[in-house]
Amino acid sequence: MTARTLSITRSTMGLLVTCSVAVAAAAAITAVAAWRRNRIWLSFGSLNGALLVGSLILVDLFGTTGLAEAAQRVREAGDPVRLVTPENGTRVESLGDPPPPPAFTWAEAESEARALVAAVVEQTEEPLIVVDRNTTHRTAYDPAAALPRIACTPASEGGPGEQLALVIELQSDDGGLTKQRILDAWRVLGYPETGTMRSESFAGHEEDSPLRYLSVNDRYTIDGTLTVRIESRCL
Repeated sequence: MTARTLSITRSTMGLLVTCSVAVAAAAAITAVAAWRRNRIWLSFGSLNGALLVGSLILVDLFGTTGLAEAAQRVREAGDPVRLVTPENGTRVESLGDPPPPPAFTWAEAESEARALVAAVVEQTEEPLIVVDRNTTHRTAYDPAAALPRIACTPASEGGPGEQLALVIELQSDDGGLTKQRILDAWRVLGYPETGTMRSESFAGHEEDSPLRYLSVNDRYTIDGTLTVRIESRCL
């Protein structure tokens, strides 16, 4: 969720709290001195009270401009707000609507996907088999053929959408060398490895990309295959 933020440092907040406590203490000393008719303590409490009030005025003028700016921005935005207190300071956060997802085209998604598949081809001599997710039909990979799509629901309004959903199988090898070469090639293209779950490794783009899901699953010890999955956003 996007947020408009302005920080108020902990030093400023600490100073405000310290001054408030000190003013309360000075007021208590002055009250006790007046009750006991002690002129020395009465004078001491009055003097300290005046100094602390002056300090509060200075803090208000010079130390809380961040809060004033935050309040002004909140009024201008008209959004709901929340107070966030991380390690480095307190800030007022205005909660607006999240930004729309990046707009990508089918041409961009197919271009990225074909580049990743070409990297797979370069890292193995085994034939690539495309598995249709809707029918499980298997065909030899053809670089000139259209990439498979499935129906999906886009994040924004506008009716049903489609997403690229490519599943490729090839023969694996002992030691997972092919899998590692594919991941290394994808990293060069801007899709480094992001995690692993058992025999499956995942990759993702360093920034926004029309592709949202990439994985390489090495099942050599199970059925001797390596499965590559490439999916786009809902377009």
